Order: sequence, then structure tokens, then C-alpha cells
Amino acid sequence: MRLTGGSLLVNAPVAVANLVQSAATLLINAPVTFDNFTLSGGTLGGTGVLTLTGASTWSGGGMQDAGTTTVAAGATLALSGTATKDADAADLGGAGTVNHTGGQLNFALCRDPRRPGGRNLQPRGRR
Repeated sequence: MRLTGGSLLVNAPVAVANLVQSAATLLINAPVTFDNFTLSGGTLGGTGVLTLTGASTWSGGGMQDAGTTTVAAGATLALSGTATKDADAADLGGAGTVNHTGGQLNFALCRDPRRPGGRNLQPRGRR
């Protein structure tokens, strides 16, 4: 499935495989699972919980609103490309692996990771 423009509002639980968002606004307000998700443009928002399984990529576009994106155990999220990754107020975390290979990260407005309910992005290696 490809999202290339317009808006899509998800208000009920759903599971989707191989979704590519290259533009558009995707608002998730329910528990949703994406297997092999690509965010290369547009806005991912809403107040729901998005669980990523498989191999996902974030190379452009941004996250906003109070929703949560969780990388499931055994899953990966590659933060690649030269675009800045903005996660304004959104939570990003989970038990999976997040690999940052390109672009600046702007998580300035994310909730504090030290508080319950805050984001759970834990750097590994050199700081």
C-alpha cells in the first residue's frame, strides 16, 4: 500500500504489511501494527500506538502529536537519509533495534524519557 497524498485517519485497530508513506498525513488513533513500514515523507501523527514489526525505514517526513511508535522485539527501524527526523511530542521506543545512519534527530519536544510514559530511545555505544 502506498500513501502519496491527502490524509488517512485510522480510528480502529488494523495490521498492514509493506506500507510506504512518501507524502500524505497519516493519523493513527488506535492500536495499529505495520510490518515493513517506510516513512519517506509526509506526517505520521495521532494519539494511538503504532507497533513496527519486520524491517522499517524512516528517511524523511516527521512524527507529531501524542502518539507512540514502538519497535517490537526482533524488529528494526533504520533512521537513514539526509533529512532531519522530527518527532515533535511523539514517543519512539520499544524492545527492537533502531539504527541511525543519517540525518539529524530533532526530538526536542518529546516527553522526558525519565518519566513513566516518556519516550524510550536509548543510545548505544559512544555518546
